[in-house]
Amino acid sequence: MTGRLRVAVEGLSAGELTLPDAASRYVARVHRARVGDRLELFDPARGERAEAEVVALGRAVRCLVQAVERAPDVGALPVRLALALGKGDKPEQGVRDATALGVREVVLLTSARVQGARRGPERLERLRAVAASAARQSGRATIPSISGPLALERWATEAPASTLLLDPRGEASLLGALKQLAPVDGALVTLLIGPEGGFSDDERARLVQAGAHPVRLGAHVLRTETAVTAALGAVAAYFGAL
Repeated sequence: MTGRLRVAVEGLSAGELTLPDAASRYVARVHRARVGDRLELFDPARGERAEAEVVALGRAVRCLVQAVERAPDVGALPVRLALALGKGDKPEQGVRDATALGVREVVLLTSARVQGARRGPERLERLRAVAASAARQSGRATIPSISGPLALERWATEAPASTLLLDPRGEASLLGALKQLAPVDGALVTLLIGPEGGFSDDERARLVQAGAHPVRLGAHVLRTETAVTAALGAVAAYFGAL
Protein backbone atom coordinates (compact mmCIF):
# COMPACT_ATOMS: atom_id res chain seq x y z
CA MET A 1 0.00 0.00 0.00
CA THR A 2 3.03 2.27 0.11
CA GLY A 3 2.71 5.39 -2.04
CA ARG A 4 -1.09 5.47 -2.05
CA LEU A 5 -3.06 8.29 -0.52
CA ARG A 6 -3.72 7.41 3.13
CA VAL A 7 -7.02 8.41 4.71
CA ALA A 8 -8.00 7.96 8.37
CA VAL A 9 -11.48 6.44 8.73
CA GLU A 10 -13.09 5.03 11.86
CA GLY A 11 -14.91 1.70 11.81
CA LEU A 12 -13.55 0.10 8.65
CA SER A 13 -15.48 -2.76 7.08
CA ALA A 14 -15.31 -4.44 3.69
CA GLY A 15 -17.81 -3.33 1.05
CA GLU A 16 -19.01 0.04 -0.16
CA LEU A 17 -18.27 2.91 2.21
CA THR A 18 -19.19 6.58 2.12
CA LEU A 19 -16.33 8.59 3.56
CA PRO A 20 -17.08 11.12 6.33
CA ASP A 21 -17.30 14.77 5.32
CA ALA A 22 -13.76 15.71 6.33
CA ALA A 23 -12.26 12.66 4.62
CA SER A 24 -14.36 13.28 1.50
CA ARG A 25 -13.11 16.87 1.27
CA TYR A 26 -9.54 15.69 1.77
CA VAL A 27 -9.79 13.11 -1.01
CA ALA A 28 -11.88 15.05 -3.53
CA ARG A 29 -10.87 18.68 -3.02
CA VAL A 30 -7.37 18.60 -1.58
CA HIS A 31 -6.02 15.70 -3.63
CA ARG A 32 -8.51 15.88 -6.52
CA ALA A 33 -8.94 12.12 -6.67
CA ARG A 34 -10.71 10.51 -9.61
CA VAL A 35 -12.99 7.53 -9.94
CA GLY A 36 -10.79 4.44 -10.05
CA ASP A 37 -8.04 5.87 -7.84
CA ARG A 38 -6.72 3.55 -5.15
CA LEU A 39 -6.55 4.57 -1.51
CA GLU A 40 -5.24 3.17 1.74
CA LEU A 41 -7.83 3.58 4.46
CA PHE A 42 -6.73 3.11 8.05
CA ASP A 43 -8.42 3.19 11.43
CA PRO A 44 -5.79 4.60 13.83
CA ALA A 45 -7.83 3.71 16.92
CA ARG A 46 -8.17 0.03 16.01
CA GLY A 47 -4.89 -0.35 14.17
CA GLU A 48 -6.58 -1.66 11.01
CA ARG A 49 -6.17 -0.86 7.32
CA ALA A 50 -7.64 -1.76 3.96
CA GLU A 51 -7.18 -1.01 0.29
CA ALA A 52 -10.05 0.85 -1.35
CA GLU A 53 -11.04 2.15 -4.76
CA VAL A 54 -12.92 5.40 -5.38
CA VAL A 55 -16.21 4.53 -7.11
CA ALA A 56 -18.12 7.82 -6.91
CA LEU A 57 -17.25 11.48 -6.37
CA GLY A 58 -19.44 14.33 -5.24
CA ARG A 59 -20.13 16.09 -2.00
CA ALA A 60 -19.42 12.68 -0.43
CA VAL A 61 -16.87 10.21 -1.75
CA ARG A 62 -17.83 6.55 -2.01
CA CYS A 63 -15.24 3.79 -2.00
CA LEU A 64 -15.24 0.04 -2.46
CA VAL A 65 -13.26 -1.31 0.50
CA GLN A 66 -11.34 -4.57 0.24
CA ALA A 67 -10.54 -6.95 3.11
CA VAL A 68 -9.72 -5.23 6.41
CA GLU A 69 -6.52 -6.37 8.09
CA ARG A 70 -4.45 -5.61 11.15
CA ALA A 71 -1.82 -2.95 10.53
CA PRO A 72 1.53 -3.54 12.23
CA ASP A 73 2.61 -0.43 14.13
CA VAL A 74 6.07 -0.27 12.60
CA GLY A 75 8.41 1.99 14.54
CA ALA A 76 6.32 2.11 17.71
CA LEU A 77 8.46 2.90 20.76
CA PRO A 78 8.09 1.45 24.27
CA VAL A 79 7.65 5.03 25.47
CA ARG A 80 5.03 7.04 27.35
CA LEU A 81 5.22 10.84 27.12
CA ALA A 82 4.05 12.68 30.25
CA LEU A 83 3.73 16.28 29.13
CA ALA A 84 2.81 19.36 31.14
CA LEU A 85 0.27 21.47 29.28
CA GLY A 86 1.62 24.52 27.52
CA LYS A 87 0.04 27.64 26.13
CA GLY A 88 -1.41 27.98 22.66
CA ASP A 89 -0.81 25.08 20.32
CA LYS A 90 2.17 23.62 22.18
CA PRO A 91 0.21 20.49 23.26
CA GLU A 92 -0.78 19.96 19.61
CA GLN A 93 2.86 20.22 18.57
CA GLY A 94 3.85 17.74 21.26
CA VAL A 95 1.17 15.22 20.29
CA ARG A 96 1.98 15.61 16.59
CA ASP A 97 5.66 14.83 17.11
CA ALA A 98 4.99 12.11 19.66
CA THR A 99 2.74 10.34 17.16
CA ALA A 100 5.16 10.62 14.27
CA LEU A 101 8.05 9.37 16.43
CA GLY A 102 6.20 6.29 17.69
CA VAL A 103 5.14 7.08 21.27
CA ARG A 104 2.53 4.64 22.60
CA GLU A 105 0.89 6.83 25.25
CA VAL A 106 0.59 10.55 25.99
CA VAL A 107 -0.47 11.76 29.46
CA LEU A 108 -1.19 15.46 29.85
CA LEU A 109 -0.38 17.09 33.19
CA THR A 110 -1.06 20.32 35.03
CA SER A 111 1.45 21.84 37.41
CA ALA A 112 2.17 25.05 39.31
CA ARG A 113 3.52 26.83 36.23
CA VAL A 114 0.83 25.69 33.81
CA GLN A 115 -1.23 28.78 33.04
CA GLY A 116 -3.62 29.71 30.27
CA ALA A 117 -3.80 26.22 28.80
CA ARG A 118 -7.08 25.11 27.24
CA ARG A 119 -8.63 22.00 28.81
CA GLY A 120 -11.77 19.91 28.56
CA PRO A 121 -13.03 16.96 26.51
CA GLU A 122 -13.13 19.00 23.32
CA ARG A 123 -9.37 19.61 23.67
CA LEU A 124 -8.75 15.86 23.91
CA GLU A 125 -10.82 15.30 20.76
CA ARG A 126 -8.79 17.98 19.02
CA LEU A 127 -5.53 16.34 20.10
CA ARG A 128 -6.72 12.94 18.87
CA ALA A 129 -7.55 14.49 15.50
CA VAL A 130 -4.06 16.00 15.40
CA ALA A 131 -2.61 12.58 16.19
CA ALA A 132 -4.65 10.96 13.38
CA SER A 133 -3.35 13.54 10.92
CA ALA A 134 0.24 12.96 12.07
CA ALA A 135 -0.24 9.20 11.70
CA ARG A 136 -1.50 9.66 8.16
CA GLN A 137 1.43 11.86 7.19
CA SER A 138 4.09 9.73 8.88
CA GLY A 139 2.76 6.35 7.72
CA ARG A 140 2.05 5.16 11.23
CA ALA A 141 -0.83 2.69 11.63
CA THR A 142 -2.08 3.78 15.06
CA ILE A 143 -2.18 6.80 17.32
CA PRO A 144 -1.02 6.94 20.93
CA SER A 145 -3.61 6.84 23.68
CA ILE A 146 -4.11 10.38 24.98
CA SER A 147 -5.37 11.03 28.51
CA GLY A 148 -5.58 13.79 31.10
CA PRO A 149 -4.99 16.41 32.10
CA LEU A 150 -4.04 15.09 35.53
CA ALA A 151 -2.66 17.16 38.39
CA LEU A 152 1.06 16.51 38.76
CA GLU A 153 0.65 15.81 42.48
CA ARG A 154 -1.83 13.03 41.76
CA TRP A 155 0.16 11.59 38.88
CA ALA A 156 3.40 11.59 40.89
CA THR A 157 1.93 9.26 43.52
CA GLU A 158 1.60 6.57 40.85
CA ALA A 159 4.50 7.56 38.59
CA PRO A 160 6.14 4.54 36.93
CA ALA A 161 9.52 3.50 38.25
CA SER A 162 11.11 4.03 34.83
CA THR A 163 10.30 7.75 34.67
CA LEU A 164 12.93 10.00 33.14
CA LEU A 165 12.48 13.65 34.13
CA LEU A 166 14.02 15.90 31.50
CA ASP A 167 15.97 18.45 33.56
CA PRO A 168 19.04 20.57 32.67
CA ARG A 169 20.32 19.85 36.20
CA GLY A 170 20.18 16.10 35.78
CA GLU A 171 23.46 14.32 36.47
CA ALA A 172 22.80 11.48 34.04
CA SER A 173 22.36 11.88 30.30
CA LEU A 174 19.12 10.78 28.65
CA LEU A 175 20.83 8.08 26.61
CA GLY A 176 22.85 6.88 29.58
CA ALA A 177 19.67 6.52 31.64
CA LEU A 178 17.95 4.63 28.82
CA LYS A 179 20.71 2.05 28.90
CA GLN A 180 20.06 1.50 32.59
CA LEU A 181 16.26 1.54 32.38
CA ALA A 182 15.59 -0.25 29.11
CA PRO A 183 12.05 -1.67 29.33
CA VAL A 184 11.43 -5.39 29.67
CA ASP A 185 8.33 -7.54 29.30
CA GLY A 186 6.34 -4.87 27.49
CA ALA A 187 6.86 -2.12 30.09
CA LEU A 188 7.12 1.47 28.93
CA VAL A 189 9.75 4.10 29.67
CA THR A 190 8.09 7.36 30.72
CA LEU A 191 9.61 10.60 29.49
CA LEU A 192 8.43 13.50 31.67
CA ILE A 193 8.67 17.05 30.28
CA GLY A 194 7.65 20.14 32.21
CA PRO A 195 5.93 23.39 31.19
CA GLU A 196 7.43 26.76 30.31
CA GLY A 197 9.74 27.58 33.20
CA GLY A 198 10.00 23.93 34.19
CA PHE A 199 8.67 22.31 37.33
CA SER A 200 9.01 24.18 40.61
CA ASP A 201 11.67 23.10 43.10
CA ASP A 202 9.01 21.53 45.30
CA GLU A 203 7.53 19.62 42.36
CA ARG A 204 10.95 18.43 41.25
CA ALA A 205 11.75 17.23 44.77
CA ARG A 206 8.41 15.41 44.97
CA LEU A 207 9.03 13.71 41.63
CA VAL A 208 12.52 12.59 42.62
CA GLN A 209 11.20 11.28 45.92
CA ALA A 210 8.60 9.31 43.95
CA GLY A 211 11.39 7.68 41.95
CA ALA A 212 11.77 9.86 38.84
CA HIS A 213 15.30 10.05 37.39
CA PRO A 214 16.41 13.59 36.36
CA VAL A 215 18.22 13.42 33.02
CA ARG A 216 19.73 16.06 30.79
CA LEU A 217 19.67 16.47 27.03
CA GLY A 218 22.66 18.54 25.98
CA ALA A 219 23.96 21.67 27.66
CA HIS A 220 21.14 24.09 26.87
CA VAL A 221 17.73 24.93 28.29
CA LEU A 222 15.14 24.11 25.62
CA ARG A 223 11.66 25.40 24.96
CA THR A 224 8.99 22.84 25.82
CA GLU A 225 8.09 22.07 22.21
CA THR A 226 11.76 21.82 21.23
CA ALA A 227 12.48 19.52 24.16
CA VAL A 228 9.70 17.13 23.12
CA THR A 229 11.00 16.81 19.58
CA ALA A 230 14.68 16.62 20.50
CA ALA A 231 14.23 14.14 23.34
CA LEU A 232 11.88 11.84 21.43
CA GLY A 233 14.17 11.96 18.42
CA ALA A 234 17.06 10.82 20.61
CA VAL A 235 14.90 8.07 22.15
CA ALA A 236 13.74 6.89 18.71
CA ALA A 237 17.34 6.75 17.52
CA TYR A 238 18.36 4.81 20.62
CA PHE A 239 15.69 2.14 20.24
CA GLY A 240 16.15 2.01 16.48
CA ALA A 241 19.81 1.11 16.99
CA LEU A 242 19.09 -1.85 19.29
